[in-house]
Amino acid sequence: MPPTDAPRIAIFTHDTFGLGHIRRCTHFLQALSEQSPEASLLLVTGSPAFNALGELPPNADCVKIPTVVKTATRDHAPAHLPLPLSEITALRAHIVRETVLAFDPDVLLVDNFPLGSKDELLPTLQALRDRSTRTLLGLRDVLGAPDVVRKDWTRQGMYRVLDRYYDAILVYGSAELQDVAEAYRLPASVAAKIHYCGYVTGEAIEPASSESVRAALGVAGPFVLATGGGGGDAYPLLSTFVDALELLPPTPAMVSTAHRAELRDRSRAVSHLTVVESLPDLRRYMAAASAVVSMCGYNTATEIVSTRCPAVVVPRTWRYGEPLRREKAGTEFEQLIRARALEEKGFIRLVEPEDLVPERLAAGIRAAIADRSEPSWEVDLEGRANVSRLLLEMASGGEDLHAAT
Repeated sequence: MPPTDAPRIAIFTHDTFGLGHIRRCTHFLQALSEQSPEASLLLVTGSPAFNALGELPPNADCVKIPTVVKTATRDHAPAHLPLPLSEITALRAHIVRETVLAFDPDVLLVDNFPLGSKDELLPTLQALRDRSTRTLLGLRDVLGAPDVVRKDWTRQGMYRVLDRYYDAILVYGSAELQDVAEAYRLPASVAAKIHYCGYVTGEAIEPASSESVRAALGVAGPFVLATGGGGGDAYPLLSTFVDALELLPPTPAMVSTAHRAELRDRSRAVSHLTVVESLPDLRRYMAAASAVVSMCGYNTATEIVSTRCPAVVVPRTWRYGEPLRREKAGTEFEQLIRARALEEKGFIRLVEPEDLVPERLAAGIRAAIADRSEPSWEVDLEGRANVSRLLLEMASGGEDLHAAT
């Protein structure tokens, strides 16, 4: 039996599409379990993909709420239950509130969206004001175009939410890449809650030689890897990558994507191309590749930085799924802002989204393979451990977050 004063920590991610948010949350659970095996850890999520990430730590469990997904109109829709969105939202809000209150955590970490989907988290946050639970918000390094975020947060009353309901704001990044308080014009009372924790990646792995990784792939020399990340919105990039291969000297290439079926017929025409749905440890393959081609979501960007692989990045600028109709899907700038900053620091070669044609992509791959210069920025990759340490410090009643970093 665990001691009665063992920490209780809950993590909430409303997660609608892809693997990024849920993967980051499971990184925290693993680190928390390593640092405090006696703690009780609970993940509450709407992600339909968490089962794909493997087993949770032995002292962690998960509560799954009904899934909603984003649409091209910047809204949400039920993914499975044939019910009106208003009923799904009410059901999700009820399950989250009752679960969190029954679990009675010392700390609740909310992932990236202060109110979840459709304000579903507000009843929980209101109820926790009468309890001793510390509430923390975790944010990516870049949320989107600053002017758009400021406009949305003003309309939604989000500045008041951050001031009233959150004890601290943990940024999974560095102020050197983007100053969150300045970019989103946070009031002084909210800005004072910010703590930069560094970038979040998986636990340290034993390095594998490039030769052993290539042997496992059945290739004898250099190879190029293209990845679509954890979501299903990379088809425009990966389709262009297949065309770009025809402009390069024959080199073994691999594509890891949820769009395997769509690319299967086209890949048959390129004898040295292999298309797989996923790779068991993407970082090992990235580290061994002569060049990596990808978008610039948070997790993929962090893996590029951590492996120092030569990378050509084409950030996604279309919004909310529907990659095959991106001209109608609206525009978002999260990945573009991150990619431009990483190019300035020397980590990647950027192909601007409007320049995505086979010739430009092939030129970027050739340059990435030839260039072995080192980045100009020593990036903090200890976010996994830093966030977990802060959560445990808060759970134990610690008041001074700076003392835990």
